[in-house]
Amino acid sequence: MTSMEHGVDLYPSYYQIQLAKKDCYPSKEMMTFTDTHAEIELQALLDLTIQRLLKTLKIDTNEEFQDLRLISKWGFDGASGQSFYEQGFTDNIVDIDKPRDE
Repeated sequence: MTSMEHGVDLYPSYYQIQLAKKDCYPSKEMMTFTDTHAEIELQALLDLTIQRLLKTLKIDTNEEFQDLRLISKWGFDGASGQSFYEQGFTDNIVDIDKPRDE
């Protein structure tokens, strides 16, 4: 029997999932995308991580804590070089401050 047949609604709607996913990303002002790379400001990621942790743990920072500290670590999983075999892209970057040869 399914969960709905048991009278238990376990799964959120797709719309609710879409809304929740939007809360997992920093604002668009903190992100930069080009044809060759994507960049997100580190501070924006750390701020979002803290906000989501506090929300999940239901911690009211105004009452319970005066000083909170995030200790974090970052790195790569070792798989970042696996897809280089088909990355034949040349970057045509134009420096607007550099005079062009005529």
